[in-house]
Amino acid sequence: MSDWSFPQSLQHLRAVFDLNQLLKQHYDYQKFPSPQLANSSDRQMDSGWRRGIVQYYKQSGIGYRKYHSVQGSIHLAINETNEFDPDGYYTQPRKVAEEIQALQAKTVLEVGCGMGFNSRFLAEKFAAMQFLGLDLSPENLRWATRSTPVYPNLQFRQGDFNQTGLAPASQEVVFAIECLCYAPDISVVLAELYRVLRSGGRLIIYDGYRCEGFDQQSDDYRMATQLAELGMALPQGFRTLQTWLDIAQSVGFRTIVCDNQTAGVLPNLRHLQKRAEDFLKRSWQVKLLNFWRPYLCGNTISGLLLAFICDLDQGTHCYYHWVLEKP
Repeated sequence: MSDWSFPQSLQHLRAVFDLNQLLKQHYDYQKFPSPQLANSSDRQMDSGWRRGIVQYYKQSGIGYRKYHSVQGSIHLAINETNEFDPDGYYTQPRKVAEEIQALQAKTVLEVGCGMGFNSRFLAEKFAAMQFLGLDLSPENLRWATRSTPVYPNLQFRQGDFNQTGLAPASQEVVFAIECLCYAPDISVVLAELYRVLRSGGRLIIYDGYRCEGFDQQSDDYRMATQLAELGMALPQGFRTLQTWLDIAQSVGFRTIVCDNQTAGVLPNLRHLQKRAEDFLKRSWQVKLLNFWRPYLCGNTISGLLLAFICDLDQGTHCYYHWVLEKP
């Protein structure tokens, strides 16, 4: 259980970080026409997003490996009980495996593959199928390619999910676990993944979203939301699920699954919250580390706040599993 209440957590953060200075980095504070969805004309956003993501994973990788998952998962565990169990990290790839089996897919693409946790699990399970993992971060790919065993049916490659460079209709299944939130333009990435899927192919997504009614939340909850988003290198913030669903439909996708999994990730979020509390109690060390690895410290802010803002009754964030089909 958390040692600190929500107000106490904000108080501890104020003692360590200049929150007002941090918040100036969030697009909600930069007077963009729409904090919900920046379009491709927002060159300021598009020019910096790659650099920010690469730096985030370069600095935060040690935290993911030491405090999150020694097996290499960088996504949240989904647990059916109120207790955190690391086996929950396999919930997402097991669900992807069900889609692969249902379609008898031979070609599978993971975008935002991170350190290769999901693709390695699937490549071992389906030895006759070909898997490709794309990731923007050289740091992630170094860990993905050095992990053993090496599977002959699995490749990792540096790539951008906005422009994969793959042939049209070349993939039967595409999946994205907690990465599409980084997309500068939702319509661009969904159009690209639609292009590489064959007819009847499926796109499986697990990700976080802002809940509807964000503007009606209290000042503290809106601030905590923006701080958590910045801590995960998301200055544009999470968009709402409905925004994504509407654009997916306009691109041509058909939604066949849409499940709220927020309750399932809360045990993992509470586990991370306790670890963040323990780390932030060493405030002078955090202040020193903030000069060296600001993204790692920002990730600690997210770890502290996410369990509060994903609260089932009054939270500002939710976590969904959804599946799209290309007709």
